[in-house]
Amino acid sequence: MAFFADLPGAPEPEPGPGPLYRDTPGSQPEHWLPAAVSAGAVVGRSDHTVVRLDVRDAYPRGLALELRAWLSPDGGGIEELHLAYQRPYAQLPFVGDLRLGLQWPDGTNTEAKQFHRPEHGAGPALTTQGGGGGGLTWRWHLWLHPLPDVGPVTVYCRWDGRGIAETATTLDLTAAVQAAAGAEELWHLPTFEESPPEGGWFSYSPMGSFSTLTALSPEASGDASDPGDEDG
Repeated sequence: MAFFADLPGAPEPEPGPGPLYRDTPGSQPEHWLPAAVSAGAVVGRSDHTVVRLDVRDAYPRGLALELRAWLSPDGGGIEELHLAYQRPYAQLPFVGDLRLGLQWPDGTNTEAKQFHRPEHGAGPALTTQGGGGGGLTWRWHLWLHPLPDVGPVTVYCRWDGRGIAETATTLDLTAAVQAAAGAEELWHLPTFEESPPEGGWFSYSPMGSFSTLTALSPEASGDASDPGDEDG
């Protein structure tokens, strides 16, 4: 005898063109199987807070990262963080005044901010792929594009509200960048240039894609995007 009862039949779908799926070259691809990576480091610590950055997946066009924070109840202020999520620092992509930046040996650098400017140029950009927290842990998904060169990057972290002054931590990206060649394209998605939406760009409603916020270098600026909702 089966444990699960049969589900009721789904209603017949309404006829129509269906959702449009396109490949945006600068975004984290949804039609690739990434190469798994395990690299990371604690980038900030106080008596009651620990922040860690990890590289999770590698693609030929960039790296998927995860930023996590653990909070001790002894540090206080946790409920206030939940109530004031992304306030009063709405221009920052994380919680409170937590900040994250990357700098390469040649001086190229970028800081994660909630600004959206697709024409950020050829320099590196971080994008938030959603995140949030609950209880004593917080987590955010990040996208670094384009794929950087092999070698070290210095990760800067600062969270004054949790007692973390500016830190500088070296993270070697060599293994992650080299692993990107092992990612696999599962199926082809056309770009907008290859297959523009019928009716033009303004008729396009994105489906099944990440909500992306671009992090600019400190020299750049742009229009502020609405902050994402807290999850988890």
